[in-house]
Amino acid sequence: MEDYGENKLNIAGDTLDEFHLLFRSYLSRLYRIALILTGRPQSAHELLTAFYINAFENYSPRVGTVNFEHWLTDVLQKYLQGPAYRHFCLIESGLVNEPYHNAGLPN
Repeated sequence: MEDYGENKLNIAGDTLDEFHLLFRSYLSRLYRIALILTGRPQSAHELLTAFYINAFENYSPRVGTVNFEHWLTDVLQKYLQGPAYRHFCLIESGLVNEPYHNAGLPN
């Protein structure tokens, strides 16, 4: 009998490896954008990490290598216009204390 859980994990692992290799080729450009937006290296790394996770969650192997740059640009534009980036900016500015904000408790 086949173990479907293990097979699903292998497919996810292959997808992660493929995505990471494709994403890595754009890393320096994305880091420069993040540094321009944040003005601080630590914040740029945090923003890039958050975007990496967001992009991976939206990635499908159907994107492939041919369309990856266009797809990545589209995902970046949507991310920068979305609530996750606005929340990141509020945390960076000190206007939101993240653990209390997420719990719905007063700061």
